[in-house]
Amino acid sequence: MKTLGILLALALLIIPLTVDALKCPEGAYIGRDNQGNEACRDIDTNQIINPATRLMFDSQTGEVILSDEQLLYIAIGVIVIIIILAGIAKVSQKKSEPQVIPRHGWSENEKEQVRIRQDGKCKMCHKPPPRWEYDHIDGNRENNDLSNCQGLCPNCHSVKTNE
Repeated sequence: MKTLGILLALALLIIPLTVDALKCPEGAYIGRDNQGNEACRDIDTNQIINPATRLMFDSQTGEVILSDEQLLYIAIGVIVIIIILAGIAKVSQKKSEPQVIPRHGWSENEKEQVRIRQDGKCKMCHKPPPRWEYDHIDGNRENNDLSNCQGLCPNCHSVKTNE
């Protein structure tokens, strides 16, 4: 009975060792690396292969050796990343461009209010103009607030514009 227990204990110790044994991918065999450890080696080139990633390493330098198929996947990946980055750059460029705000002048009703406010006289020379021209007081052509509007005669408007 004691012998059977010892055999059973040995069997339980040996089974996990066989379950965790190195599993090499197809086209590879179990060999040894330069330090004497078990390693998967390619049948054709005798280079070391990582069974999890299937990457091949030079047994002398440890550098990765890529197959033509792997190089193709890397090239495609790099191209996809460049396209994504270009798309992101284009989207961010559109966001940084200034927005064009359409300019609109004062309505006829607003112009009439300016003429009434100025008693029918040019704001600068205080004479009744032959023709009304409307000017942005602060010079900002996008500020179409009625308080920023003044009525001028053509002569005064020309003088103010050329200052």
